[in-house]
Amino acid sequence: MLKGTLRTTTLTLPIIVGVLLTIVTGILRVETMSVTEGNLYGYPLPWIGVFGFLEPASTHYIWGNFVLDVLFYAAIGYGMVFLSIALGLFRKKPP
Repeated sequence: MLKGTLRTTTLTLPIIVGVLLTIVTGILRVETMSVTEGNLYGYPLPWIGVFGFLEPASTHYIWGNFVLDVLFYAAIGYGMVFLSIALGLFRKKPP
C-alpha cells in the first residue's frame, strides 16, 4: 500500500499540466499533407488541422485527439506523483 497523503492539488495538477502541454504542443506541425494542402498540429496526436491554400484557411479541431493528448500527459504526471509517493518523497518528516 502506498503511504503518504494526497492533496487536491496533487491530484489536479497533472490534469492542469496536461491541458497546458497539449495547448502548447498545438503549435508543433507534425504532418504536411500535399494532396489537401493542409497541415496537422499537435503532439503526440494531431488535434488541429489547417486546410486549404486560399485565405482564410479552414481550421478544424479534432477534440477526441485533444482529450487523448491531455490524458497522455496527465498519465505521465500521475505516474510521477505515484512514483514519488512510492519512493517516500511525500512523507512528513518528524519534527
